[in-house]
Amino acid sequence: MEVASLPDNILIETKKSEVPKVNEQMIGLNYEQFRKSILLAQGEFAQFLKSDQNERAKLLMEITGSQIYQEIGKAAFEKYKEKQIESEKLENTLLSIPKLTPDEVTELKNFQLKTEEKIKVLNDNIADKSNKAEYIQKMVSLTNQKTVLEGKWKILIAQKDSLQPEYIKLQKHTSLIPFQNEIISFNEISNLNRIWKEKKETQEQNKINTNKQFDNIANILKKISGKEITVENAHIILQNIEREYNETLQILEKTQKEGTETKETLQKNLNCIIQNKKTEIEELILESGQKPAILSKELLKFEATDSFDLDKLKSAFEEDKSLLSGLTLKREKIISLLKIEKNLNEIEIGIHQQKAVLESGIEKNISLPIVIQNLSEKIQVLEQDKEKKWKITELKTLREQLQPEEECPLCGSTSHPFCDNIRILDYTKDNLELDELKMGLQLKLQLQRQWKEEEQRWLGMIHSNEQQVQKISQELNNGMQDLAIPILQDGFEDVQLKISSTQTHMEDVEKTIQKIYIKNSLLLQLQILQLREQYIELKNKLEKTVKETDAPSFFSGLRETLEIVKSEMIKSVSLLDEILRNVNETDTKVLIKEKELLFKVQKLGYESIENALINILDTEAFNKINEKVQKVEKQEIELNSLLKEIDNQLSAMKNSELIFDPLKYDLILDELNQFKTERDLLLTQKGQYQHRMAVNDHNIKLWSQTNKELTALKSQHEVWELLNDLIGDREGKKYSKFAQNLTLQHVIKYANQRLEKLTDRYRLDYTEIKEDLFIIDLYQANVKRSVKTLSGGESFLVSLSMALALSDMASNKVRIESLFIDEGFGTLDQETLDIAMETMEKLQSESNRTIGIISHVESLKERIITQIRLHKSASGYSTFKVVTL
Repeated sequence: MEVASLPDNILIETKKSEVPKVNEQMIGLNYEQFRKSILLAQGEFAQFLKSDQNERAKLLMEITGSQIYQEIGKAAFEKYKEKQIESEKLENTLLSIPKLTPDEVTELKNFQLKTEEKIKVLNDNIADKSNKAEYIQKMVSLTNQKTVLEGKWKILIAQKDSLQPEYIKLQKHTSLIPFQNEIISFNEISNLNRIWKEKKETQEQNKINTNKQFDNIANILKKISGKEITVENAHIILQNIEREYNETLQILEKTQKEGTETKETLQKNLNCIIQNKKTEIEELILESGQKPAILSKELLKFEATDSFDLDKLKSAFEEDKSLLSGLTLKREKIISLLKIEKNLNEIEIGIHQQKAVLESGIEKNISLPIVIQNLSEKIQVLEQDKEKKWKITELKTLREQLQPEEECPLCGSTSHPFCDNIRILDYTKDNLELDELKMGLQLKLQLQRQWKEEEQRWLGMIHSNEQQVQKISQELNNGMQDLAIPILQDGFEDVQLKISSTQTHMEDVEKTIQKIYIKNSLLLQLQILQLREQYIELKNKLEKTVKETDAPSFFSGLRETLEIVKSEMIKSVSLLDEILRNVNETDTKVLIKEKELLFKVQKLGYESIENALINILDTEAFNKINEKVQKVEKQEIELNSLLKEIDNQLSAMKNSELIFDPLKYDLILDELNQFKTERDLLLTQKGQYQHRMAVNDHNIKLWSQTNKELTALKSQHEVWELLNDLIGDREGKKYSKFAQNLTLQHVIKYANQRLEKLTDRYRLDYTEIKEDLFIIDLYQANVKRSVKTLSGGESFLVSLSMALALSDMASNKVRIESLFIDEGFGTLDQETLDIAMETMEKLQSESNRTIGIISHVESLKERIITQIRLHKSASGYSTFKVVTL
């Protein structure tokens, strides 16, 4: 879309969205004004002339586009009604706000003053009774406390008596404190002297044991070597014995190794012999242990096998074996594929059975959702009914507190008719029915969940089996392709024949190999017998030296023991000398200390130092006894202090004016509770009075505020009421008719200007929309008559002048160079049509405008030279072409 100034032939650059706005600025008209200016509503005005009052008003509104005035009238009426409803609502609110009368306010204030005076008297009585009750209670409490403390005092004295032995221990320990270090030092030296004497005895016993050990080793070495053994030559003789043993052992091990290797070779040969022959050869070998000559005789039977090469025979056998292995493997693969094929058929049968079970379950459980929905709806209805009953019953407690002739704190009413007609609602039946329905719903939901799980399980099994079928089918096809076998059974039979032929050839080769192995086994057994004799001879020689099976450990242990014994013998001599020196030294110190200390402890009444040592306490025992004593003494001080304090309090309270009479305590409490109950009741009444006064104050403020709002709203309402009286009504006709009358006056004015140029006979008379239109006939002495009396051609002229008038009004003094008349010609007769065409030609020449006629009338085509013809294509689009006749 683009816009251009045609006189200047200039294209104006602007956005597509801005083209309509630029166009309006250039021509001075908006789209609606432009449409009404160039597209004459002649046909509509022709209908306008013939219509009645209501239809005429409607047509004029549609032609002129004055619907807005009807909407304004309706809006004014609706706003007036809205303000009226708001005013009525506020007036009702004012009437509904309760207020106390001045007499009621005065009466409430007097009640409040009297209540406060009564509360003051009751507070004094409560204070007096509270003091008396507290006095008696405190006296009783102090007396009880004193009794309890006196009991504790007696228990404490008993505890103190029981600790008398501990006191004695503490006193003895305290008397020995000046000599404690000396006594402990003497005890330590005495203990050290005892320890050295014990070590002396131990070391002397060790020396005896060490000598015995050396004698045992010497006897062993003497038995092996036949020489006398001393501490000096024991090591050299042991080394010589060990060297000779090792040399003999090496020879024995070599012989044993050769025998073992020969046995292994023999065993390998025996393992290669078939079982029935192997048993026979093993029996022969076993018998040869007693009679070696048997082997030489038996070897003569196998001289014929000397010409065969064992390696070639083995190679041929292995080739057959490899071929047989391949054929066997192929046969196993074919058997495996036959099993897969059978398994595939079984799985496919299983899938069909599983699908049948699944379809049966779906058909069986298809109605479950509907049953669950029905149960849920029933439960919801029952729970709503139960909740409604509960709400009614819940207010029972509040209703029971209402008193006759007293105002309800919720609604303010003094009449309580519902209290006398309280319904006692029974929930038992509802609860039973509700529980039964819920249980049924739970069962159905459980069945539904179970079926869903079962359905998913069956679907999973079917899906898994179908995947397995696909996998197995692929595996079967791949296996058959790898083996290049189109039919499994035929391939199996062919492989079986090849296996039989190969096995026969292998048996012949194996028999020859068996003979060679038997011969070799007999030769090896003969060699083994020779090595055994040599081994036995060497073994006997070794056993004369060492009978233990583990000779290295024997020599190693003997050597280590000998070294340890020699070391211990040397160490024992020096250690025993040191111990003897320490024993003599501590004996001297004990004698000196004992002589000095014994005199001191005997002065304290102790017979010996050991007796005094027993009465010295260690730190832990001292702290434990001292803690007990200190604890008892502390409790004694605390109890004595508490008893004195309670005695002082009792003395002070006895000097009080109050009388201590425990028997009157319950009576005083009853009177105190009665006073408190009366005061609480009066406080409740006072609170109710204050609440009523506060509510009244709040309602007065609310009434005043609402009244102000009502006054302001009435002020606004008067404006809208006046506007409604002037232009408003429910359908908006009042203001619409007023605007239409003005519009009609303007249309008639401009229409007469146009009509004057079209004809010199007729003029339109000024009238209102509710009246019929009249025409003034200048040829008939200005006689007025209805436009309905005009002929077709005359009506066309009048309607055309009115259409041109509307175009002039819409163009807003902007010159429009083109006019289009849409229809209005199809109903004209030939004479009237000629008049209309002459009028169009006259209008075009006088107004210097291009007149366009939009019509389907064929007779008009001959009289219009320049035509724009519109053709509709089969594709739904239209094309036009300008034609000049």
